[in-house]
Amino acid sequence: MTDLPASERRDLSRLGGAKLGNYRLERVVGQGRMGVVYLATDEALLRPTAVKVLSWALEGAHDQDPVQWFLAEARLVARINHPRVVQIYAVARHGDLRYIAMEFVPGTSAEALVQAGGPLPERRALDVLLQAASALQAAHDSGVVHRDVKPANLLVAGEVAKLTDFGMALSSGGDRTGFAGLRVGTPHYTAPELWQGAPASPASDVYALGATGFFLLTGRTPMSGRDLDEVRAAHLAAPVPDPRAAGGPAISAACARLVMRAMAKGAEARFPSARELEEALREARDRLDSPAPTRARLDPAAAPAGHPAAASEPLDAKGVRRHLHEVIAAMRPGDQSPLFVTPDALMLVERRSQGRADRVTCLAENMLLLCVIAGRRIITTWEAWTAPLERRLTRAQAIAELEQRPRAWPPPVVAVALDVCRRDSGLPPYPRARHLGQGALQLTGGSDGRSED
Repeated sequence: MTDLPASERRDLSRLGGAKLGNYRLERVVGQGRMGVVYLATDEALLRPTAVKVLSWALEGAHDQDPVQWFLAEARLVARINHPRVVQIYAVARHGDLRYIAMEFVPGTSAEALVQAGGPLPERRALDVLLQAASALQAAHDSGVVHRDVKPANLLVAGEVAKLTDFGMALSSGGDRTGFAGLRVGTPHYTAPELWQGAPASPASDVYALGATGFFLLTGRTPMSGRDLDEVRAAHLAAPVPDPRAAGGPAISAACARLVMRAMAKGAEARFPSARELEEALREARDRLDSPAPTRARLDPAAAPAGHPAAASEPLDAKGVRRHLHEVIAAMRPGDQSPLFVTPDALMLVERRSQGRADRVTCLAENMLLLCVIAGRRIITTWEAWTAPLERRLTRAQAIAELEQRPRAWPPPVVAVALDVCRRDSGLPPYPRARHLGQGALQLTGGSDGRSED
């Protein structure tokens, strides 16, 4: 294999027409801190391919080995098998050049979309963010923190969005050789704790995706300043901005709330995981598609004519409890056996519903159905976690499609989120042995929803 001429190696943006291995480079499609990305043709498999050529010089590497850093990116991405993460095909060397061959996405970045056409319509923005959240959860499940989530790293082709550029990513195993504690990423999307020197985490990726959502909806970065110090100060101390104030009334309140929650100053106040953010995004998107879904009931004959309707204003915690009680009382089968809802399940319903009465209604109906089918009298966090917000059971055979309660609840990926609900309910961390415990709410009393132990 013959090395490319030194003149070409010095200017890596002028490699069009060169061949690296099986890949014939055609044109530059992107350039970042670590490499130049070309659209190339794989002459063996006859498919378009993106080829990133390492361009990071030793003098800018802060005593790190750029080649090892470059290889680490490929190894981290190779761990993640998800359709919304740009896939790695190969890592190779051609003379003095190192390159990564990867999936080519024939679109443009979300940043370029906004710059060219202005803020995205709410539904499209939610759909892009939902796909990105799904990709992030896959990365986190694989022990990878992205550390540079931003609009420029979301590639959009038609209805498909994919997360790319894991060049700054960090693994839970410490695969980044010297930069694990260094603040990285793009300042406008960097979480407050990273500015203070804390290590990157899934929560900081959630913050960056929330900030990305703000940009997609408004065309503006959420935190601005004349220099880096002012941007830092805004992330640390400025109130979380409301997208509606920057983007106008076309943004729904529910969409604005979830973006602001993702950007909460404290990591503990954000969505507990990218999966929960994904769920909230899906619910917000689906509400735009069908704002008033028709819901089948467990026992229509048992529901009175005055069945609770959606409230125009969000319910407070007491209102959620009362409304949940009313729905279950109206829908409960005729055996009149006592029903219990554990306090942490109540807290989970409150958070999933965000105080919306129609969502409390839907959750309550699904929770009750799950319990009746399983012959249970205690509604726990499992029913509250798995009960879908939008899917309604309108066919008898659909009962067989319901997810069955796992033998060990909760699984590790869910336990942390539920422990937050238990803490806020005044309970200790989730007990792995299933039992009713103290303080369970018996929903057989008066309409005020008070506990009757």
